[in-house]
Amino acid sequence: MGCSPVFWSRLERTYTAAWGFDEHDTIFYFHNNQWTPVEGALIQIAVANADDVWGINANNDIFYLESNQTWQQVPEKLTHISNMGHNAV
Repeated sequence: MGCSPVFWSRLERTYTAAWGFDEHDTIFYFHNNQWTPVEGALIQIAVANADDVWGINANNDIFYLESNQTWQQVPEKLTHISNMGHNAV
């Protein structure tokens, strides 16, 4: 039984976490030595640490990941996002 290859569109990592999304905009989080799908769809992701994750979807909507692992939308639009941590997005 083989695994289908995942073609990553983007990967972001910190010292303790790795996040990415594939060609279908499906979000993944790497922990316990495996990739786990995360609800939502992004075309860009910015990670400062495991608890500071921001992203943009195909409509240029901005989201950040809350501590309960749900995405919260920010009422603005962007085409690019960067995350330096400590609330510096």
